[in-house]
Amino acid sequence: AIDVSRSMKAEDVRPTRLEAAVAAAKSFLAQVPPKFRVGVVSFADRAAVAVPPTEDRELVVRALDSLRPGEGTALGDAVLVSAGLGRRQRSTDGSLPPRAVLMISDGAADGGVTPVEAAAARARPQGVPVYTIVLGTPNGVVEEELTGGLTRIIRVPPSPETLQMLADATGGTLFRAAGKQQ
Repeated sequence: AIDVSRSMKAEDVRPTRLEAAVAAAKSFLAQVPPKFRVGVVSFADRAAVAVPPTEDRELVVRALDSLRPGEGTALGDAVLVSAGLGRRQRSTDGSLPPRAVLMISDGAADGGVTPVEAAAARARPQGVPVYTIVLGTPNGVVEEELTGGLTRIIRVPPSPETLQMLADATGGTLFRAAGKQQ
């Protein structure tokens, strides 16, 4: 699940938070064994399935490359949609494959159900841990062009606390993004 909210346009993580999130997702994808299905959920003011779980890695990469910034940050909705994806079908050996959500965000929830409510409603009862990666620095800002040539600067500090609560509520872990953050 990748945050595509307005705050992900901030350049405190180079080149932008969103581009860093996509790069992190692609790096993760390269490490996932081919037998596992991977899906992509994007979220801004609502959560949307960009590609349902599939073994087709090229399709996943194309979905990641198509992500564009929006408004709002429906973290909880993203948990509901992500945890609900993919039926647990038995493997040929009779075992149940694991399910998990990797959420890459700056963590500032804005709209939709709360992340912890969503975790309690869907992820935790289904045994789906949510692993979170927080991007951003306290100095993150987004500049918006206004009419008349004016620019509005909006502070967009990350909220690792929100992502930590979400991870804790589902048995996941919070990670901080590595790389150059200004």
